[in-house]
Amino acid sequence: MNKELLEKIGKVVPEEKLRALLDEWDPIIHVDRTARPVYPDFVKEVKYPELELTGPAEFDVTKLERWLHPKQIGGYATGNEIHEELIAKKMLEGCLNLADLQAIQVKDIGFFRKHSSRKAIPAWKSVVLDRDDHLYVPYLYEYGDGVELVWRWLGSNFHSDDPALRFPQG
Repeated sequence: MNKELLEKIGKVVPEEKLRALLDEWDPIIHVDRTARPVYPDFVKEVKYPELELTGPAEFDVTKLERWLHPKQIGGYATGNEIHEELIAKKMLEGCLNLADLQAIQVKDIGFFRKHSSRKAIPAWKSVVLDRDDHLYVPYLYEYGDGVELVWRWLGSNFHSDDPALRFPQG
Protein backbone atom coordinates (compact mmCIF):
# COMPACT_ATOMS: atom_id res chain seq x y z
CA MET A 1 0.00 0.00 0.00
CA ASN A 2 1.16 3.54 -0.69
CA LYS A 3 3.15 4.94 2.28
CA GLU A 4 1.84 8.50 1.74
CA LEU A 5 -1.74 7.27 1.81
CA LEU A 6 -1.11 5.38 5.04
CA GLU A 7 0.41 8.51 6.60
CA LYS A 8 -2.65 10.58 5.57
CA ILE A 9 -5.06 7.95 6.90
CA GLY A 10 -3.04 7.78 10.12
CA LYS A 11 -3.76 11.48 10.73
CA VAL A 12 -7.51 10.90 10.53
CA VAL A 13 -7.83 7.48 12.18
CA PRO A 14 -6.18 6.78 15.54
CA GLU A 15 -3.11 4.56 15.09
CA GLU A 16 -4.44 1.66 17.21
CA LYS A 17 -7.67 1.61 15.18
CA LEU A 18 -5.72 1.70 11.90
CA ARG A 19 -3.48 -1.17 13.03
CA ALA A 20 -6.54 -3.21 14.03
CA LEU A 21 -8.13 -2.62 10.61
CA LEU A 22 -4.95 -3.58 8.76
CA ASP A 23 -4.61 -6.72 10.90
CA GLU A 24 -8.24 -7.59 10.19
CA TRP A 25 -7.60 -7.42 6.46
CA ASP A 26 -4.37 -9.44 6.64
CA PRO A 27 -5.21 -13.06 5.70
CA ILE A 28 -2.02 -14.46 7.27
CA ILE A 29 -2.49 -16.48 10.45
CA HIS A 30 0.45 -17.02 12.82
CA VAL A 31 0.29 -20.19 14.94
CA ASP A 32 2.44 -21.12 17.91
CA ARG A 33 3.49 -24.73 17.20
CA THR A 34 5.79 -24.94 20.22
CA ALA A 35 3.18 -25.44 22.98
CA ARG A 36 0.37 -27.96 23.06
CA PRO A 37 -3.07 -26.32 23.22
CA VAL A 38 -5.03 -26.51 26.47
CA TYR A 39 -8.17 -28.61 26.24
CA PRO A 40 -11.35 -28.20 28.35
CA ASP A 41 -11.86 -30.25 31.52
CA PHE A 42 -14.45 -32.53 29.90
CA VAL A 43 -11.80 -34.03 27.60
CA LYS A 44 -10.77 -37.54 28.58
CA GLU A 45 -8.55 -38.20 25.57
CA VAL A 46 -7.16 -36.28 22.62
CA LYS A 47 -7.61 -38.69 19.69
CA TYR A 48 -4.61 -37.51 17.66
CA PRO A 49 -1.99 -36.08 20.05
CA GLU A 50 0.67 -36.58 17.37
CA LEU A 51 -1.16 -33.97 15.22
CA GLU A 52 -1.45 -31.26 17.90
CA LEU A 53 1.67 -29.35 16.87
CA THR A 54 1.61 -30.12 13.15
CA GLY A 55 0.95 -27.61 10.40
CA PRO A 56 2.60 -24.46 9.14
CA ALA A 57 3.68 -21.76 11.59
CA GLU A 58 1.85 -19.29 9.35
CA PHE A 59 -0.70 -19.70 6.60
CA ASP A 60 -2.95 -17.66 4.35
CA VAL A 61 -6.62 -18.36 5.10
CA THR A 62 -7.56 -17.45 1.53
CA LYS A 63 -5.51 -20.45 0.36
CA LEU A 64 -7.27 -23.02 2.56
CA GLU A 65 -9.25 -25.63 0.63
CA ARG A 66 -12.86 -26.29 1.56
CA TRP A 67 -13.86 -29.95 1.60
CA LEU A 68 -17.36 -31.35 2.03
CA HIS A 69 -18.42 -34.93 2.60
CA PRO A 70 -20.55 -36.00 -0.40
CA LYS A 71 -23.64 -36.12 1.86
CA GLN A 72 -23.07 -32.49 2.92
CA ILE A 73 -23.61 -31.29 -0.65
CA GLY A 74 -27.29 -30.39 -0.71
CA GLY A 75 -27.88 -32.04 2.66
CA TYR A 76 -25.95 -33.11 5.71
CA ALA A 77 -23.65 -35.76 7.10
CA THR A 78 -23.06 -36.61 10.72
CA GLY A 79 -19.78 -35.59 12.25
CA ASN A 80 -18.97 -39.29 12.62
CA GLU A 81 -19.40 -39.83 8.86
CA ILE A 82 -17.18 -36.85 8.06
CA HIS A 83 -14.55 -37.94 10.58
CA GLU A 84 -14.49 -41.50 9.20
CA GLU A 85 -14.27 -40.26 5.59
CA LEU A 86 -11.36 -37.96 6.43
CA ILE A 87 -9.54 -40.89 8.04
CA ALA A 88 -10.36 -43.34 5.23
CA LYS A 89 -9.14 -40.91 2.55
CA LYS A 90 -6.04 -40.04 4.61
CA MET A 91 -7.09 -36.39 4.62
CA LEU A 92 -7.13 -35.76 8.37
CA GLU A 93 -3.48 -34.64 8.51
CA GLY A 94 -4.23 -31.73 6.15
CA CYS A 95 -7.06 -30.34 8.29
CA LEU A 96 -6.92 -27.58 10.88
CA ASN A 97 -6.38 -28.23 14.58
CA LEU A 98 -7.26 -26.46 17.83
CA ALA A 99 -4.19 -24.20 17.72
CA ASP A 100 -5.23 -23.00 14.24
CA LEU A 101 -8.73 -22.14 15.48
CA GLN A 102 -7.35 -20.26 18.47
CA ALA A 103 -5.08 -18.22 16.17
CA ILE A 104 -8.02 -17.42 13.87
CA GLN A 105 -10.26 -16.51 16.81
CA VAL A 106 -7.76 -13.84 17.94
CA LYS A 107 -8.33 -11.97 14.65
CA ASP A 108 -11.90 -11.12 15.75
CA ILE A 109 -15.32 -10.91 14.10
CA GLY A 110 -14.53 -8.71 11.07
CA PHE A 111 -11.82 -11.10 9.95
CA PHE A 112 -14.07 -14.11 10.55
CA ARG A 113 -16.92 -12.60 8.56
CA LYS A 114 -14.65 -11.71 5.67
CA HIS A 115 -12.74 -14.98 5.42
CA SER A 116 -15.18 -17.65 6.60
CA SER A 117 -18.28 -16.54 4.67
CA ARG A 118 -19.95 -16.80 8.08
CA LYS A 119 -19.61 -20.56 8.03
CA ALA A 120 -18.50 -22.69 10.95
CA ILE A 121 -14.88 -23.83 10.95
CA PRO A 122 -14.27 -27.27 12.48
CA ALA A 123 -10.77 -28.48 13.41
CA TRP A 124 -10.80 -32.18 12.55
CA LYS A 125 -7.22 -32.88 13.71
CA SER A 126 -8.36 -32.08 17.27
CA VAL A 127 -11.18 -34.58 17.77
CA VAL A 128 -11.50 -35.55 21.43
CA LEU A 129 -13.23 -38.19 23.53
CA ASP A 130 -15.20 -36.90 26.50
CA ARG A 131 -15.75 -38.64 29.87
CA ASP A 132 -18.86 -40.36 28.49
CA ASP A 133 -16.91 -41.70 25.49
CA HIS A 134 -18.53 -39.34 22.99
CA LEU A 135 -16.44 -37.75 20.24
CA TYR A 136 -16.34 -33.95 19.83
CA VAL A 137 -14.65 -31.58 17.40
CA PRO A 138 -13.76 -27.97 18.20
CA TYR A 139 -15.14 -25.34 15.85
CA LEU A 140 -15.47 -21.62 15.44
CA TYR A 141 -18.66 -19.82 14.56
CA GLU A 142 -20.06 -16.34 14.65
CA TYR A 143 -22.09 -15.57 17.73
CA GLY A 144 -23.40 -12.02 18.02
CA ASP A 145 -20.44 -9.68 17.67
CA GLY A 146 -17.86 -12.32 18.49
CA VAL A 147 -16.26 -15.53 17.35
CA GLU A 148 -16.95 -18.45 19.66
CA LEU A 149 -14.88 -21.60 20.05
CA VAL A 150 -17.19 -24.47 21.01
CA TRP A 151 -17.16 -28.26 20.91
CA ARG A 152 -19.61 -30.12 18.69
CA TRP A 153 -20.70 -33.71 19.20
CA LEU A 154 -19.91 -35.90 16.19
CA GLY A 155 -23.38 -37.46 16.38
CA SER A 156 -24.86 -34.14 15.25
CA ASN A 157 -25.48 -33.09 11.66
CA PHE A 158 -22.98 -31.00 9.72
CA HIS A 159 -24.37 -29.10 6.71
CA SER A 160 -22.69 -27.41 3.77
CA ASP A 161 -22.02 -24.45 6.10
CA ASP A 162 -19.58 -26.68 8.01
CA PRO A 163 -16.80 -27.47 5.50
CA ALA A 164 -13.53 -29.05 6.57
CA LEU A 165 -10.78 -26.55 5.84
CA ARG A 166 -7.53 -28.08 4.67
CA PHE A 167 -4.07 -26.77 3.96
CA PRO A 168 -3.25 -26.80 0.23
CA GLN A 169 -1.69 -30.09 -0.82
CA GLY A 170 1.13 -29.92 -3.18
